[in-house]
Amino acid sequence: MDAVSSAEWPGFRGPHRNSSIPGLRIVTDWSQSPPVELWRRPVGPGVSSLAVHGDYLYTQEQRGDDEVVASYRVSTGEPVWRHHDPDRFWDSHAGAGPRSTPTLRDGRVYTFGATGILNALDAATGAIVWSRNAAVDTEATVPGWGFASSPLVVDDVVMVAVGGIVAAYDSATGNPRWSGAGRAGGENYSSPHLLSIDGVEQVLLMSATGATSVEPASGKVLWEHGWPGAPIVQPAQTEDGDVLISTAGGSGALGLRRLAVAKGPGGWSLEERWTSSALKPYFNDFVVQRGHAFGFDGSILASVDLVDGARARLFFHCSSPLPKPLLALAPAPKPLPGFGRTSIDFAAAHVHCLNNITFMHRTSMRPPLGSGAALPAFRVFNVRSRTLPSVPCHRPAA
Repeated sequence: MDAVSSAEWPGFRGPHRNSSIPGLRIVTDWSQSPPVELWRRPVGPGVSSLAVHGDYLYTQEQRGDDEVVASYRVSTGEPVWRHHDPDRFWDSHAGAGPRSTPTLRDGRVYTFGATGILNALDAATGAIVWSRNAAVDTEATVPGWGFASSPLVVDDVVMVAVGGIVAAYDSATGNPRWSGAGRAGGENYSSPHLLSIDGVEQVLLMSATGATSVEPASGKVLWEHGWPGAPIVQPAQTEDGDVLISTAGGSGALGLRRLAVAKGPGGWSLEERWTSSALKPYFNDFVVQRGHAFGFDGSILASVDLVDGARARLFFHCSSPLPKPLLALAPAPKPLPGFGRTSIDFAAAHVHCLNNITFMHRTSMRPPLGSGAALPAFRVFNVRSRTLPSVPCHRPAA
């Protein structure tokens, strides 16, 4: 695949949008080797996480009446540049600010605002290369919680999810390439996801009607699977190539489903292997490792066996009175035999493993009204780690 740039963490959930960095294990005995805070910097509200390349990190935030794309130095936290768009989105759940994460590719930063502003910016200076409004281009209505899709770049095409469909643009010029794959309308907070199935590169979008897979260059629909709902989390692939999807309803997440997808002489075929309610990822994405899916089932950190979807292990129930971002500093759960310990990002904290030594944490929760609490902030920690063969550390995304 050619969707991965040279950035260390080029966008939402990492190079493959699966919250995994192979070959790294975080030392989790923090009683003996606690993280050391390197710097802290207030940032504007929003639900954006981070993209990182070298000594530069990129995020989106709200500054007054402007949506802002901002770059900071990883080493010091000092601002490098800010790009302003005169726009402001607010909802009762997450407050003000953008919902998406920047995407880095070939010296550019691609960003998608909560009301539909799609930017291509120079990564070094923040200068505008081109800008579009995808909501206007597709005549889409801003969903209740705002547009939350992080841009996906495949070859020379930039894609975002807009109101249940994909809108694709030329990465160099910003000219529209195609749109319409998926089903317009309904609630959709998932991002386009690049997969390879039977050697065919394709982009999977979760929409209000289910899953739709398309050719990235043309938008041609390859296959569809119905599962009505309001999808939030990303799909995933098993080691043998099956597809894992999830969606949500009015009362929360509905569960996890495994699909066998194959390309044959007569076209694409699908088989539903199982649907499980033992793991119902909702706001936090799940991660896949060694035949299991790990994530939150409500407030329960759990895993399911990918063979049949049965619950494999219940780690613990998150009933701590600590604010959710601080749960990332709580003692790690007891590991599964042979798995080692895994760093899990709890709900609102965004944790990245960078250069084998650094955790980056952005709180995105709003302080209680009248509390006088500070704005959300970046916190950067130095932690011990060691390189291991094929042992990933994970961060489910918020």
